[in-house]
Amino acid sequence: MAATATTDITDALERHYQPKKLISMALKDCPLTAFFPKDEDGYGDKCQMRFYVLQAGGVGSTMTLARGRQRGPGFVSGTADWKLVRSYWSVNQAAVNRTKGSSTIDLLQEGIKSTMERHGNEIETMLFGSGNGRLGRRASASTNVITLTNPGEAFNFQIGQEVVADDTVDGSSLRTGSTTVTAIDYSNNKITLASAAAISSFADNDYLFLKDFEGAFGTGGSPAGLQVIIPASAPSASGDYLTGLDRTVYPELLSGFRYTGASGDTLTEQLIRFLQHGSKFGGKQDAVFLSVDRMTQLILEQKSMGTYEETQMVSKEYAINFKGVKLHGPKGPVDAYSSTKCPDTLAWALERDSWKLQSVQEPLIAVATKTGKYIDAEIEDEIVAKWRSQFQLECKWPAHNGCLTITG
Repeated sequence: MAATATTDITDALERHYQPKKLISMALKDCPLTAFFPKDEDGYGDKCQMRFYVLQAGGVGSTMTLARGRQRGPGFVSGTADWKLVRSYWSVNQAAVNRTKGSSTIDLLQEGIKSTMERHGNEIETMLFGSGNGRLGRRASASTNVITLTNPGEAFNFQIGQEVVADDTVDGSSLRTGSTTVTAIDYSNNKITLASAAAISSFADNDYLFLKDFEGAFGTGGSPAGLQVIIPASAPSASGDYLTGLDRTVYPELLSGFRYTGASGDTLTEQLIRFLQHGSKFGGKQDAVFLSVDRMTQLILEQKSMGTYEETQMVSKEYAINFKGVKLHGPKGPVDAYSSTKCPDTLAWALERDSWKLQSVQEPLIAVATKTGKYIDAEIEDEIVAKWRSQFQLECKWPAHNGCLTITG
């Protein structure tokens, strides 16, 4: 393909795929990522984070007493590394030369579309995660076929991913070797690896991680996710999230509220009691996120009780929307949505204005070719498309958000 033809096609693609349309394509199956407000003005070597946790003023019968009882500025702060996710797609020049006109555009559009969707899925997985690239846990193995431990974990994997393993939950002491995912059996919660034997001492109960993103939050390559910012268990050690931040002092204020469903309660009852518990900490939750199977359970319960009411999340930034159902909590209705990336035993209630998904001086997903064009002939005999996300997730009011451990 001549350079002028490449330029013409690139220009046509850019007219058709404006940045917001590209990101809409990437996030069409990613409700959590779409839910968070976006901020494209991040800067500096690290992401600056501030947590509003205390009522700052002091109270007393005299101003002297009130002054002596004030509790500082009412916030704590910290920093986190910006995290990078990159995607790459290429097509051989000879394959492009075999196409003509609209078929050339179709070939390139399909490559862009599939790459963007995969990029969005990786971000959604990370935002539900623990900041360490963990994808799932091995329950058993038959040669290269791995049965995963928790329901729905297969949806965290994608064909072609390079994975590593560790017997520790944060991936801080990896086993030697890596392998790639070659097949996924979503219905039976299984994945197939190119060579399980390539990972030394790989055993049942080991955790699988996306290579290059493993390691405890702050040392690994993954951004903060819900399981580290609003964890299911109260923090037990200083620095488990940001270095120097001791969340054990104010567990709810610095890491959100928690509730474990009671045995015998329906899922609807567990969710309502969860929201009632959260109402004690201020704020007003906008949405609850559950796994797809739990959402099905919730819908069936609501229909049996005659309380089913459909709702919809319309993204404020992008041309996408997501169907959900309404819950009625102590502070009014809350919308519930499902994601394939949400762990089956957990649910989160989130206040949208508490959050910020911050990227560094560019959209959440930005073009990363040398020329800044959607496609480029950077490598001999190849047309390439490259994308990057440099971002971090921040929650300024953790106490307005919570995590439910579902029972039953």
